[in-house]
Amino acid sequence: MSAVSLRQVAVGLRPQIGSVGQVAQSAKQQPWKAFWPLKAKSYTSEERANMPWLTWKFDPANPTNRPWREWMLDNQSTVVRRGSW
Repeated sequence: MSAVSLRQVAVGLRPQIGSVGQVAQSAKQQPWKAFWPLKAKSYTSEERANMPWLTWKFDPANPTNRPWREWMLDNQSTVVRRGSW
């Protein structure tokens, strides 16, 4: 059995994986960050009143506060339970 050096393996894989810098650069690209999180400043005060999640901030004094549950129920016209459809 012949010993294969790590360099020989890396050279053999180079066409498939490209350079390490190239892989790291592609991992840094996150195009969704241009749209999320939504910026409250780009909405009018009326729109912000209808979308309270834009201005909600975590309160360390009340860690169990989960207002999105109420927001979801407000926007839900019917209740669908698993197995009912």
